[in-house]
Amino acid sequence: MHRTVLEKGWSNKPDFVALWVYLLLQASHEKRECFWNGKSIVLKPGQFISGRSKMAAATGIHRSKLERILKCFESEQQIEQQTSTTSRLISITNYLKHQNVEQRSEQIVSSKRAASEQRVSTKQELKKERSNIKTRDESRAQKFVDFVNQTFSKKYRCTEKIKSQFAARIKNYEAGVLVNVVKNIKESSYHIDTGFKYATPEFLLREDKIEKYKSGPITQKPFTITNTEPQKGQKYDEETNIYSEFQ
Repeated sequence: MHRTVLEKGWSNKPDFVALWVYLLLQASHEKRECFWNGKSIVLKPGQFISGRSKMAAATGIHRSKLERILKCFESEQQIEQQTSTTSRLISITNYLKHQNVEQRSEQIVSSKRAASEQRVSTKQELKKERSNIKTRDESRAQKFVDFVNQTFSKKYRCTEKIKSQFAARIKNYEAGVLVNVVKNIKESSYHIDTGFKYATPEFLLREDKIEKYKSGPITQKPFTITNTEPQKGQKYDEETNIYSEFQ
C-alpha cells in the first residue's frame, strides 16, 4: 500500500481502510481476459469485477455503507466504476504508479518462467530416470529368464508379465535370493520327479514360492499317511508330500 493513503481524511476510519485494502488485493496486477456484461473484455492492471453483496460479505461492511464508501473513493478519483445489473467493474486510478505493477509484473513473469523451466527440467529428469530404471530392470529380468532356461534346459521368453513380476519382486528381495530359489528348486524332490515342468519364471517369481524355497531345497521325507483326507485345518502340499497347517 502506498503511504499517500495516510494523507486521506478517511485513513483513521477502519471500514474505509478495510475496503481500500480489499480493492487493492482484488485488483488484477496484469492484463487478462474475462467475460462481463455479456461480452469478453480485457481487464487492465488495477481493475476487477465484483458485486456489492460479495464485497460486503468479504469485508463485513454493510452494503449501504459500502456503497457510500465507494462513492467517496470515486469522488476523490481513487476509483472509477461501471455498473451492470448484476455486478460492477471497478478501476483503481493510478494503480500502476502507486503499486509499481510494471516492475512487479516483470518479476512475476520472470519468476513464473524460471519455475516453469525448472518444472520442465525436473519432469524430464524424472522421466529419464524412470526410463533408465525400467530399462535396467528389464535387462535384469531377461538375465533371470536366461538363467532359468539354462538351469532347467528350457526356452522361456521374457514377457511383459514376467518383467512386471520381476520388477515387483526385486523391491523386496535381492537378486541373489531369486538365484538361490532357482537352485533350490532344481534340487527339490517334487520338481525333479515332475521334470521341472512347473518351474516356470512366473512360478519362480511368486512370492509364496520365494519364501518357501529361499532357505534351501525341499526333499521328501518318508512318512506314513494314516488318513487319505486332510484333517480339519490341514491341506496336502504336493511339493512337500505332507499335510501342513493352514497359514
